[in-house]
Amino acid sequence: MKTEQMQLIKVIEFPKYKIEEKVEKERLDKLDVAYNMLKYLIEEGHDFHIVISADAVNELFETDKISSDDYGILTSNIDKAEKIRIKSDNAIFYQIEGDEF
Repeated sequence: MKTEQMQLIKVIEFPKYKIEEKVEKERLDKLDVAYNMLKYLIEEGHDFHIVISADAVNELFETDKISSDDYGILTSNIDKAEKIRIKSDNAIFYQIEGDEF
């Protein structure tokens, strides 16, 4: 391969690397926002419940017992969490953007 072609390949791959870097930064920003929200709630004495997908439950707890139609709830209060009935028509969703603070 000629030197000019090698340089062209490096130029083409550079933006791909930058895009991946940007996506990772956005994910870390969202994590930071979620952490700070949870920290605030805990400091104020509130309970929290985090709903995660079946795939995430199976991966987190290294199991395959949760079917894909189910979900898991990470919670600070099991009694309140057991009363939760999640229906998309009645749920309120908050999209974390990563730049809230």
